[in-house]
Amino acid sequence: MMEYIYHAEAFDEYREAVSHYKNISSNVANQFVLNVEHAVTLIREQPNAWTIVSKNIRRSIVKGYPYSIFFSEYNGKIYILAMAHQKRKPNYWKKRKP
Repeated sequence: MMEYIYHAEAFDEYREAVSHYKNISSNVANQFVLNVEHAVTLIREQPNAWTIVSKNIRRSIVKGYPYSIFFSEYNGKIYILAMAHQKRKPNYWKKRKP
């Protein structure tokens, strides 16, 4: 399984989403974390299985939540570039580099 690294802004987005869901319910937040962890595991196991959205960038959708994980494979590692809400500011993250 490949090593992975969150872009600092992507990790902030992840924390903000968890915080948002905690305000709704700790169960909802916990399930979100589990679903993100599962998506990241699948990405690490088969990084080329996901939809290409632009040059060397792929997308995985977090099951049950309106979030997409945008990532790139570089130097044998997975770089998570964004944890993006699907209904907000499309493509804001595209200038981020691994």
